[in-house]
Amino acid sequence: GSLGACGGRRGGDFALAGGTVTGAGMTVLHSSVNGNKIHLVGTTTGNTLLALQWDFIGAGNLVLANTTTWSGGTMAGTGRTTVNVGVVVTVANGDPTLQRNFTNNGTVSISAARFINFNNSVATLTNNGTIDLHGDGAAIDNFNAAAGTLVNNATVVRSVGTGTATISVPVTSSLAGIQMQAGTGTLAIDAGGTLRGVGSVPAGATLDLRSANFTLNGATLNGAGLTVLNSSFNGNKITLVGTTTVNTLLALQADFIGAGNLVLANTTTWS
Repeated sequence: GSLGACGGRRGGDFALAGGTVTGAGMTVLHSSVNGNKIHLVGTTTGNTLLALQWDFIGAGNLVLANTTTWSGGTMAGTGRTTVNVGVVVTVANGDPTLQRNFTNNGTVSISAARFINFNNSVATLTNNGTIDLHGDGAAIDNFNAAAGTLVNNATVVRSVGTGTATISVPVTSSLAGIQMQAGTGTLAIDAGGTLRGVGSVPAGATLDLRSANFTLNGATLNGAGLTVLNSSFNGNKITLVGTTTVNTLLALQADFIGAGNLVLANTTTWS
């Protein structure tokens, strides 16, 4: 059914069976205390402003169709959560857990010292829009080292900060889709993945690939910043496919395998 609302839902269990919330007001879904949950059936669409801190389960889908603040709770179940084109979801004031497939077609902004936590999940976060690691300590994390993944078809950006932001799930992405603004410190990717194509590391920024298995498939890194290849930990390796060329400054402490070539085209520290 359809519910036109400026409303709140707090405490207790709810079932949302294919509902749509419309209107110019705000909907508050805040029930992630005492084990309370929302059971999703069918597709539920939130067209109002939304404040989200709830545990979701079930095979139903959740569509975020207006500005959303996501500050906690767990998204679980076999359904999918989708952020529509043009919608901004801000992770703030808490660290939500992702245990269901999630497709972002809009913008997901993770505030400083906040993170989306996969927590032993095998969910896939598919990014067709923008994920903004917006400040120091912003992260996509994976406690307990399960096999959740980030499939980046668009842009993951390190927009502000001078410290470190981290991606701790395996990443499949073009390097053009991993962007850092000048002077924004370090973007660390420490759970491995497959990177391809041409990317840039600007002055005052560091791209740190560390502590995991990576595949570099015809990769080229340009810019005045620093690339760190530091995956020689617990037997982790970098597999080279095609020719990888590093035109940035380079700090190198990695085990390389594969039939591909590596071209060091700028000042390199090999330790």
